[in-house]
Amino acid sequence: MLEIRKYTKNELSAVLGTNDKQGIDRKLQRYGVEFVSTGRGQNLMYEIQELPDRFKLFCITEMGISANADFTKLRNFCYYIFCDDEFAELPIVEMERIMSEDGVPMARQSISKWIEYLERIDYISLNKTDCKYYAISQSQ
Repeated sequence: MLEIRKYTKNELSAVLGTNDKQGIDRKLQRYGVEFVSTGRGQNLMYEIQELPDRFKLFCITEMGISANADFTKLRNFCYYIFCDDEFAELPIVEMERIMSEDGVPMARQSISKWIEYLERIDYISLNKTDCKYYAISQSQ
């Protein structure tokens, strides 16, 4: 995840998946990142000054989601999936209704797609038979 700090060209190249300066500049501009670059060649440095949409940037760089996705819908959907215990148990038709009432309508196909994607990258598991239990103990 990008932070407000200085990066070498190689560091940003690894995060953004492009090797040349022009490609890095274009991706940062497309993501709305404010930056200043100094130096040339191997001495090229980038200073990230502002990250306006951290959720979008996280989704693109960490989750591998396309930059063309509707991040407002994805944000609201993720909120319900991760923060509402009952939402994940609902039928997709009910999920669609809740999203519409929230002012961010999503098609059932999109909901299914996002559920499958989140399961594939191991962010959620809606499998009711393969359970893992965790216990936390506090030693004194």
